[in-house]
Order: sequence, then structure tokens, then C-alpha cells
Amino acid sequence: FVQYLSIFERNTMTTYWKSQPRRMCDICKCWLADNKASIDFHERGNRHKGNVEKRLREAREKGREKQESMREASDTLREMERAAMQSYLANDLGGETKSLDGVPNRKRNLAESGSGSGSGMDSLPPPPPTRPRDFAFYQKQFIQYKLMTMQQEQQRQQQQDQREQEPQQQE
Repeated sequence: FVQYLSIFERNTMTTYWKSQPRRMCDICKCWLADNKASIDFHERGNRHKGNVEKRLREAREKGREKQESMREASDTLREMERAAMQSYLANDLGGETKSLDGVPNRKRNLAESGSGSGSGMDSLPPPPPTRPRDFAFYQKQFIQYKLMTMQQEQQRQQQQDQREQEPQQQE
């Protein structure tokens, strides 16, 4: 009986069940043995390679969609800023707006505004709201004034040309 006991004591490791460690493949969503041979065998398999390609393709498509949505958002913001600037110029600076191509447009014609003096001083925009006086402010004011005066001059020239052409057409 003592001999039997000594044999039993030597083989104590086999007396209880111990599982082998397992590892989850996050790409394939499957379990495999956690040893180098099993991991290498799985990663070289066609199923794993196909799943890796599929995941990379999905990541690229998701990146493109995100980039496209960011581009759309920036375009929308740019359009909103452009509309706000047009509204500001129209309402706060005497009715002068800029079209989308950057050419200034005058909402009110001199004839429509009822200025019979012809000096053009009645249609000048009101002074801007109080702001800190820096170079950029004066530069912007100068550019707007120049654009407005150029457009007024063009309108006067067009009106004069129309007046000159009317007697010729009546003859």
C-alpha cells in the first residue's frame, strides 16, 4: 500500500483538469490556442487574410465618408459665411453686396434712390459701427469705398450711354 501511495504522490499533476490557454482573434471572432504555432497557422490562413482585407477596405471607406462629410460641412460653413457677409454688406453698409464671383453689385440704382443731385454723396454707405481703428479696418473701408465709387461711375456711364442711344433709336 505504501508503494501505491508513493506512485500517487508523484503523479499529483494529473489528478485535476487544467485547460490550455486560449486566445481570441479580434478580426475573425474565433478562439484559438495561445501558442505560437497555432497563432501563426491561423494568421497564414485564407479566412484570416480575407477578414483583414475586408476590415482594411471598410476602414478606407469609412475614412472617405468622413472626409466627404467634413468637406461638405466646410462648404456649408463657407456658404453661410458668404451669405452672412453679403447680408452685412447689404444691410449695414448701404446696400452694396458682392456676388459669388466677387464682382460688387449695387442693390439700389441711383435713379431708384431718388438722388437728383447727381453728386452720388447721398448714396454713400453709413459709417460702420464703432470698431478698433487698425490698419485692416481702414484697408477694408478703402476697398469698399473704391468698389462703390467704381460701380457708381459705371452706372452713370451706362445711363449716359442709354440717353445718347435713345435719340438715335427714335430717328
